[in-house]
Amino acid sequence: MIKSFSYGLYIKAIEAFSNFILLSAYSAVPPAELGFASPSWIYGYFPASPVRRENGGLYSEEWTFPTDYFLWKSWPDLTPIAVAVDDTGCTKAYEYDVATSVCLLNSGWALTVTREGSIIYHGPRNDPRSEICILVPFGYGLDGTGIGDTLSVTNEIDLTGYEWERNDAFTRQVFNILYESDGNVGSITQEVTWDTDTLVPCVKTSYTNSGIRRFDIKEFKHYWQQDGLVINSVWQYVPVMSFSGARSSAAQMRLGVTVIDALKAKYAAESNTFDKYRNPDLVP
Repeated sequence: MIKSFSYGLYIKAIEAFSNFILLSAYSAVPPAELGFASPSWIYGYFPASPVRRENGGLYSEEWTFPTDYFLWKSWPDLTPIAVAVDDTGCTKAYEYDVATSVCLLNSGWALTVTREGSIIYHGPRNDPRSEICILVPFGYGLDGTGIGDTLSVTNEIDLTGYEWERNDAFTRQVFNILYESDGNVGSITQEVTWDTDTLVPCVKTSYTNSGIRRFDIKEFKHYWQQDGLVINSVWQYVPVMSFSGARSSAAQMRLGVTVIDALKAKYAAESNTFDKYRNPDLVP
């Protein structure tokens, strides 16, 4: 109890000081000598990491690629992409090495289409400037993928009814949406943050009216929480977005795969263009 209270005071003090001197709150990690050998914070209320692990260990639930995946090819470079759907309706796709029959979970590009239709692009894990993570909500697209162009996430579809809204007050990627379900208006927030166990990108989706959250990491199983507890079945009670003119998740995956080749070429030619989609504390 005393340690938890001291921990809370430490967080508030560091966060306040960080705001005062304009530092990123992500850097406010308590030192190991205070007893926090493996801190795991998610931006906001800083709960424990949804992906539990032992000190010095590895995540226990790396996403097991299903045996019934299918191979797709990007355009125009025909990069092999392995695609599979999990039991909660989320779809993952990874670059695939045909010669060795191996999914490139760490060293290649990947993308996820979430249950609400967002696309998450993941760059290679071995990036010396830190792993890339780009969040593109449904109705948005990725512009400026050509070499020399400014890479940005822009609104491309005029949805009828409630829409995603980008909050430019934050340096990290944050999107909000209002939606109607059974006559009640609900809200969703999606943001890109970083899991401090591994310093890798983590996309947090919060269904604010129900206390439900989901955490997406590139090569790990996504985790659903309700009121701070990991509950794998809670996804069944999450509303699926419906808009006039909305397409299926398969269309979102097709849209995502068509951008992979352009991202790879841009990454090879001008890696620092992606810095605003990396962990700001790890960019050299």
